[in-house]
Parts: sequence; structure tokens; C-alpha cells
Amino acid sequence: MRLTFVLLAFLGVAWFESLWAASTHGIKLSWSESTPNTSFIIYRGPSGHEVAYTTTGIGVKTYNDTNGVAGTTYCYVVVAVLNGIDSGDSNQVCAVFPSVPANPSGLSAARF
Repeated sequence: MRLTFVLLAFLGVAWFESLWAASTHGIKLSWSESTPNTSFIIYRGPSGHEVAYTTTGIGVKTYNDTNGVAGTTYCYVVVAVLNGIDSGDSNQVCAVFPSVPANPSGLSAARF
């Protein structure tokens, strides 16, 4: 399987060890939490902290973004939430939403 893109970043913020994105059908985000029992807010936009895009449950440390426009670059940051208090931003990652391959054409069948 060929990955359309792989982005790794290890800048880290107090609550995070890393945030990365890699996929062929969408953008998969994954991060490590430094403090247990936290939930997370995922921000998405051209520069990463544009719009609170979605939230996760407690302890969920991955998100598959399947709602994007092919060829569009999306940037993400994640913020941890513990007891109603937000952390600072994680490192930012940006990835291009993958394109769906064109449908095959010219299929034929013949006796042999």
C-alpha cells in the first residue's frame, strides 16, 4: 500500500508527545497523552487553529477525518481538556486530503 503522505512531528506540548497524520482514504490523526482521563478538541483549518472541528471522548487518542475535499490541505492542532480546563495547542500537522482514484475504464472480456 502506497501512502499518499506521511507527516511526523515531535514538537510536543505539556499534554502531548506527538501528533501525526497519515492515510490513503482520509486523514488519520494520532497523538499521545501525557495526562490520563483527558478528552480532546481537534481544530482544523488552513492554519490549524481555525475551527473547533470535533471532540473526542476521554482517552481517545486517534481521529479519522473522512470529511474533506480531495487535494485540499488541512492543518490540525489538538487541545487536551481535563476538568473543564484546556491545555495549550499540540504541535501542528498539515496534510493534503487524498484524491479518490479515477474509475477504471475500457474493461472487456473475450473467450480464450
